This record gives sequence, C-alpha cells and structure tokens, in this order.
Amino acid sequence: MLPRPARRSAQASALGSVLVALVLAGCGADEPEAARTVTVTGTPSTPPTSTTSAPVETGPTSDVADRAHDVGTITAVEEVDGTTVLTLDRWTYADWSEERVAEEGVPLEPLSDNPFRNQNDTSTYAVPVSPDAVVGVNSCEVGTDGTPRIATTAGGVDDLVAGTTIWLLTYTEGVLTKADSAAAC
Repeated sequence: MLPRPARRSAQASALGSVLVALVLAGCGADEPEAARTVTVTGTPSTPPTSTTSAPVETGPTSDVADRAHDVGTITAVEEVDGTTVLTLDRWTYADWSEERVAEEGVPLEPLSDNPFRNQNDTSTYAVPVSPDAVVGVNSCEVGTDGTPRIATTAGGVDDLVAGTTIWLLTYTEGVLTKADSAAAC
C-alpha cells in the first residue's frame, strides 16, 4: 500500500483524468461549434523518469550468416572490435553446386588431384572467427598398406593465415567454428 500522501496524489491524478474524460465526452457532434478552452492543472503522481538505453554491442559483420559451410582461401586476417575476421576468397568443389557446398560442406579426404576451383577473383567475404574455433592443420601420409590418409595436427586461430592453403570451413550463425585445411597427397 502507498503511503497516505502518495495515495492522495494518485487519487487526485485519477480524478483529474476522469474530469478531463467527462468534459471531453460532453463535446458532441450535434452541438454548435464553439471555441472551448479546457485547462487541466495538477501535479503528476510520479516524477518523470529518464530512460537511457544501454549501448548496443555490435560485432563485426558476417557475410556468411546464411551458410553452414564454405571452402576457399584466406586473403586477409584482421581484428575488428576484438574479434578475428577472415577475408575469404570462396571456391567451389568438383562439380558441386554452390548451394550443396553451403549446406553439406566438403568432405575431408586425402586428395590425389585438385577438385577445387576459384569462383572468381573479385568477390570476398567477411568471416568472424569464434575464439573457440577448432582448427585442423592436415597433411597427407601414406600408410604401410599404401593407402593415403589424413594426418591432423590440432591448430588454433593463429593458423588461419592469408595464403594459398584451401580451407574447409564450418559456421554457426555466421561465425567460423571449425576449419580444416585440405590435404593433398
């Protein structure tokens, strides 16, 4: 329950609102038009409050928010608002469609030929990197039975450098969460 002075102030404010409503309700369309002056005086029951919104945190822009996977080379690495952001030169895989690469990702397997093609030389894409991204630096080795296989070394975000390495990338909500280098035999 409000203290007595606050209760009276709230009641006075409510009464003032009712009076304004009654005065305004008395104005009908069937009355001749005349200038009417309505003056309402009173004290607000609560002091006005100031609303200050907290600053909205914005991170780097992601050009891959609509994809789950990608393949390509990294052309640049930079820090944006404390986040590592890669610039990706997107490639394609074998005869797969762009949509299939984006949905399924490229298989990580030992490669005896190069099934990757650069889509173009002008379009690049900004890719924010999760600080917890799993990075696999892969190479190809031949087993004792003569079968090529992938040897993976656990890497980190620092291994994602600009160069000619082809990367198989996985995204979660537009952020890189997993990267594996292609392994040629």
